[in-house]
Amino acid sequence: MYVCASLLCVLSCTRPVTHYEKQIESLICDRTDKQLVLPSASVILSGFDFVHDQSKEATFRLRLITDRQLMPVVTYRLPSENDGENDNTFDDPQYREKSILQFYQDVKKAVSEISETDSVCLHSECFRTIADELTVLSKSDATKKSLWIFSDGFENSNLFSLYTSDGQRTLLKHPQEIAAIFSKTGLLPENLKNISVCFVYTPASREIDRLFAATVQVYKAMLEQRGASVTIQATTSNHLS
Repeated sequence: MYVCASLLCVLSCTRPVTHYEKQIESLICDRTDKQLVLPSASVILSGFDFVHDQSKEATFRLRLITDRQLMPVVTYRLPSENDGENDNTFDDPQYREKSILQFYQDVKKAVSEISETDSVCLHSECFRTIADELTVLSKSDATKKSLWIFSDGFENSNLFSLYTSDGQRTLLKHPQEIAAIFSKTGLLPENLKNISVCFVYTPASREIDRLFAATVQVYKAMLEQRGASVTIQATTSNHLS
């Protein structure tokens, strides 16, 4: 409660701005991985930076990598300050601050519930899940677009399987073949400009580290070729800029 009150106080003291930025942050978490890497809600939320601009429109999206191609997406949207005032029927002077606080609480709840979803699956639809979310971001008119990917990226679908020795050998010796398989699906948008992508994973062994490094390089090359900015981290110590 003290943290919430402090946040409310800081936001209420922030001077209003005249522009209304649109921002969207997407989060993908892998439930097919035995080593579940959980995101830090506080770091992801810090990227919205409401302390310096509480007038913006903000959208948070969360989807999971599972053994299925179609999965529900959790979405929370905070309208811009101007649009939000339409719902301020009682002219509450702290309506905006309370709306931002509710947005924070909704996002934190969604992130905290990730570990409660069904665990390890036999198959893994990594590429389709990532491509689907990038498609959403590419069509968004937001001025700031970010995608966090908490996954080892180990595909095990009808496209390709990294769960086999043959698949691992192909990845390590001929990564361009994996990129070609992904590209031929036509699922990845051609224009990913102004999208920041961050892969977050902490390998449990040297062998997994080697496979993850090769996997993420395939994605990095494909996404950067289409205009995205790609980084790789072991933790969520820094928010995307």
